[in-house]
Amino acid sequence: MPPLEVYAVTRGVTGVDDGVHRYDPVVHGLVQVGPAAEGDATTLVVTGVPWRYPERGFRHFYWDAGTLLAQFEAAAASAGLGPRLRTDFPDAEIRDLVGADGVHEFPLPLSVLW
Repeated sequence: MPPLEVYAVTRGVTGVDDGVHRYDPVVHGLVQVGPAAEGDATTLVVTGVPWRYPERGFRHFYWDAGTLLAQFEAAAASAGLGPRLRTDFPDAEIRDLVGADGVHEFPLPLSVLW
């Protein structure tokens, strides 16, 4: 399993119900894990799962998350969307939103699409 989890908090996306979705690499699709959240933008939430990395794994979370978000933001921008990286966010609210416990899985950066 990959060391990062990717969640899409969708709002007004054609073909996808509003809500919190986890990307499932086995089915290559989104699986809804929560109801619609407040707000008017779709947000990509990246979390890290420490036990999936060997020793020194915490250093790799941020490299991997940065690479993932750079690719995501380039793809979003090429599709005419206005992605914006957020690094200042309420940890507890984001953990609760995606169902992470803050120890075995914790939020890293967010990218908001406008």
